[in-house]
Amino acid sequence: MFLWCTIVDRVDKLFIVFSITVSIVLATGFVTDYIVFWKILTLLGEEYLYVVISLFIYVFYSIDYGFYSMLSVLMSGVLSVYLKNVFHTQRPPESLWKVKAEGYGFPSGHAMVSTSFYTLVSSIYRRRTLYLLSTILVLGIGFSRVFLRVHYLCDVVGGWFFGFVVGFVVYLFSKYESRFVLQSILPSMVFIFGAINWVFYNSIVSIRIFYLLCGLITYYPLKLLFRDRLLYLNKACFRVKAMVYVFIVVAVVALTILTRDACLYVNLFSYLISGFLIALTPLLYTVLVKK
Repeated sequence: MFLWCTIVDRVDKLFIVFSITVSIVLATGFVTDYIVFWKILTLLGEEYLYVVISLFIYVFYSIDYGFYSMLSVLMSGVLSVYLKNVFHTQRPPESLWKVKAEGYGFPSGHAMVSTSFYTLVSSIYRRRTLYLLSTILVLGIGFSRVFLRVHYLCDVVGGWFFGFVVGFVVYLFSKYESRFVLQSILPSMVFIFGAINWVFYNSIVSIRIFYLLCGLITYYPLKLLFRDRLLYLNKACFRVKAMVYVFIVVAVVALTILTRDACLYVNLFSYLISGFLIALTPLLYTVLVKK
């Protein structure tokens, strides 16, 4: 218990230092309008980054919370595409863009994904330092889209609003993890909106999310079939968890890179396999650890 309290205290201090650092950097960016800085910051709003962070939560802290954090990212991703096509609002003139962008403007996908993720994580862990850090990052990522001239401020505000709604709804559903019917609603919504985006709007991003989730929902039978093994996973040593985490991240990144220029169906199959690998991460402990 003493060791755990020490670790938590150090993490809190790290969050405070990081929050102050990010705040100073953000203030500098506002004053100087330094484009390279905003380009780096906007990368923090990419869905792929949050999948990697969610996998970290999945392996090191909680399988359930890790799965739901991935689900919040995927749901906000498909909903942002759907809402963009529903509202059909234009971005700023392309001649002003500092980075590449595609699709319509409202709501901002970067703002929506980052807000949903940090809303969920902050609601789960409930630490003031995490609230502070999350707020700073969400604001910074949102404003980066405005400074890079690919969104109007109203697009970003809309992303913040819808992202908060998605993150909070996923958090509420995560409280009923013992009820399968309620649990199945959120993945079903991702499937439905992903299919709509693919059929009516030809969204490649949405169909990739669709296939990734097809692999991820292996999480449900995994909980039923390997309940004892999953309980043991939470008590496994840090070294083994780190080995598993690095292996899965490298495998998923390698799959997506190697199939990036392949035909569509091969690329989609790689996302399906990536989802399976992420969901089946705990089974690697069967190989690496003897109970």
